[in-house]
Amino acid sequence: MTRRHVGVHVVRFDAVASTNDEAARLPVGSAVIARCQTAGRGQYGRTWTSPAGAGVWLSAVVELPDSLDRPAVATGWAAMGVARVCKSLAGLAPVAKWPNDVFVAGKKVAGILIEQRGRLIVGIGLNVNPSAEQLTDAGLPDAGSFRSLTGHEWNIDEVAERLLDELDRCFEELGSRPAEVQREWADLFAVVGSRVRVELADHAVVEGTLDRLTFDAVVLSKNGEKLRFDPRAVRQISRVAS
Repeated sequence: MTRRHVGVHVVRFDAVASTNDEAARLPVGSAVIARCQTAGRGQYGRTWTSPAGAGVWLSAVVELPDSLDRPAVATGWAAMGVARVCKSLAGLAPVAKWPNDVFVAGKKVAGILIEQRGRLIVGIGLNVNPSAEQLTDAGLPDAGSFRSLTGHEWNIDEVAERLLDELDRCFEELGSRPAEVQREWADLFAVVGSRVRVELADHAVVEGTLDRLTFDAVVLSKNGEKLRFDPRAVRQISRVAS
């Protein structure tokens, strides 16, 4: 597959501190893949464990169209690429968790970190080959991987190439049919129409029925009133147990 937007030029490392740091030095269209990260970062300053041979540690340098240049679009595009790889390559059924995680069977398999550093850097950590026992021993009992969920090891390079292909394909679709991409992204969360708990950036909490989820708005119904939130102000969305 000839890539046009993502991974047009790929730089590979055996080990780096952070693929996002390396990607920040490269032009738009580039991607960085490392076999190991020694200082990987997650959302809200958390660390992301990324030992050699365990997963795909990847960062892409992209430029969204002006009409779509928003954090929710960037995370949505990346989550869709990861989800498509989970489905098409591993036969898994992924679910997104706001704002930037991908889960399978209740286990976190991937995280996404968006950084604006003069250009948009999208970092993805995808767990591939740790066993369930290794994840538990590493203090990550709620994490999953392709291996822990399918029972066999995977070729890291093959998974990385497939992820780049899917990210490039999703990016192309984002420009040609954004409404369809938005629907696919919203469906990944599997919470539209459900009663949810929304935590805002100021730590306020609102409960209601999630009516609509778009790149521009999180819309709740609460006591007959429609509440609309900018996605940038939403820290978490979680389903309320019935």
